[in-house]
Amino acid sequence: MRLFLFFAIFLFLISCSQKISFLEPSTVGEDVVINIDNLTEKSPIFYKTKIDDTTIEFFVIKVKGQTHAYLNRCRRCFNSGLGFAFDKEYMRCKSCNIIIPIDELSEGIGSCYPIHVNGRLINGQYHIARKGLYSAYHNKF
Repeated sequence: MRLFLFFAIFLFLISCSQKISFLEPSTVGEDVVINIDNLTEKSPIFYKTKIDDTTIEFFVIKVKGQTHAYLNRCRRCFNSGLGFAFDKEYMRCKSCNIIIPIDELSEGIGSCYPIHVNGRLINGQYHIARKGLYSAYHNKF
């Protein structure tokens, strides 16, 4: 029985420790630039960039045909740094374990939601001002 319990806990921990691969975005001038050709509806792509000695993780996602960017941090659990995991049509906060439907990312549940980062579409590429990304990270509240 103890072996079964140990094995069950082991499998649970492995399933909860999903590793996300982060891509390095391109930069053009003062913008981080994401090529959205590979972006599919309701399927985030995670990125990591360094701005002024701060490593910032974020994801870009298309919802209802519109492209959006969010920090990979929950507003409530920001300091944990655990971020989100993607599962089918949901994002799960790895810290508070709240599951948010992709269509409701901007509203979240209570104070658990990813922090929106402003961006703009220019010639099929999604541009995010590095200054805006840095500001969103440091001025989260």
